[in-house]
Amino acid sequence: MAFVEFMLRCLLEAMEHEEMCEDESDEVELHDKLHDKFPELSTKAFEVLSVIKDDPRLNAEAIGEHVSLSGRQVKTYMNTLKRFGLIVRVGSNKTGYWKVTLDDR
Repeated sequence: MAFVEFMLRCLLEAMEHEEMCEDESDEVELHDKLHDKFPELSTKAFEVLSVIKDDPRLNAEAIGEHVSLSGRQVKTYMNTLKRFGLIVRVGSNKTGYWKVTLDDR
């Protein structure tokens, strides 16, 4: 029985590690894909974009928690992303969401 528990724990740890690696590779892939087109965007802007892509209903404060920025700083990066046409707001401020327009390019 101990062996089965040990193996299950090992599988769980491997799956959790794989998820973390996938998240990091998605962020790197997004950065690589857009860096040539938008060299003036900072790494933090790409991080904000990645969080929005993962969960488009988050507000600036929640996004800031993911990328270690204040809500005000996130809003500045979001304005830059809007200016470059990488995100658009769909719906109202209260019930809407952010649409990442990478697929449209």
